Amino acid sequence: MILDDSFFVPEEQCKFYVRGMMKRYWAAGLECLHELDRICTNNDITYYVYYGTLLGAVRHKGFIPWDDDIDIIMMRWDYDKLIEHAGELESYFHLINIDVSSLYPMRLINTYYTCMEQDYLERFHNCPYPTGIDIYVLDKTPVDQDDIEALSWLHQNARFVAQRADNRWRQQNPNSVTDQEIENVISQIENATGYTFVRDDTIVSQMTRFTHCISATFNDTNSKNVARIHNWAISGDDENIPIDWFGNPKYLEFCGMKVPVPQQYERILAKTMGDDYMTPKQFYNCHNYPVFKKYEEKLIEIYEKCGQKPPEFLFE
Repeated sequence: MILDDSFFVPEEQCKFYVRGMMKRYWAAGLECLHELDRICTNNDITYYVYYGTLLGAVRHKGFIPWDDDIDIIMMRWDYDKLIEHAGELESYFHLINIDVSSLYPMRLINTYYTCMEQDYLERFHNCPYPTGIDIYVLDKTPVDQDDIEALSWLHQNARFVAQRADNRWRQQNPNSVTDQEIENVISQIENATGYTFVRDDTIVSQMTRFTHCISATFNDTNSKNVARIHNWAISGDDENIPIDWFGNPKYLEFCGMKVPVPQQYERILAKTMGDDYMTPKQFYNCHNYPVFKKYEEKLIEIYEKCGQKPPEFLFE
């Protein structure tokens, strides 16, 4: 992608100061989106920008000033096609899914670590930090109340185990849950489904894969609504959206690109963000903004230890 030099100039937007490096981080994310769009276009895969990215396209024709990532959403059947064609990604890019990591959601990333190699910096507009796109998946939701309750229960309990059995979570929350409590929930899921889990250090990825599988349970039905099942299991109807609101994508401007949005994006934004979605809200720190802060601090530390001055573009 070619971006005008003016794109990277620090500026105040909606009374919020956007650093030059955040602009570069945005640009690196746009490169990820451009690559994903290439794969989807070549393979007849439908996707839509969503959440803050959709709102940014509608309200700002680009990023919300205090946002730092790109969100897209697609139907399960399109996501499965994307997985099939992941090998066509340019070498810089990696698709992170349940076959690679238990991370949720799935992501398309450009690197795992900070990279100061010249070819990488040229490719990603002098942004050395890892960035990417969050990829959310929509599945059909059940109609029958018993099915609704059963799928919600399974999802909530499987996510309980996936979260609380994760060593990172347990280190941050010591003594908050016992091994026996986790075992009791696993046993309840097994008794309800006939599924058997292996009790070892892969239990987190097993549960992540399990939630992935059960989310698709009703995709062969005539259900007319879709949702991110993970959120729907907690929020219910707030996440339940008629599938025909998505339809054939429309296209809106986003930082000079044309990005696909749901056919009835206004109704989706009103349902998910409120009728006043066009009014900028008090910005808030939902990503520990800027999301690259820990990488930046580490990079500065490395330069200091080496007795070198960091490149000026890092602090524009």
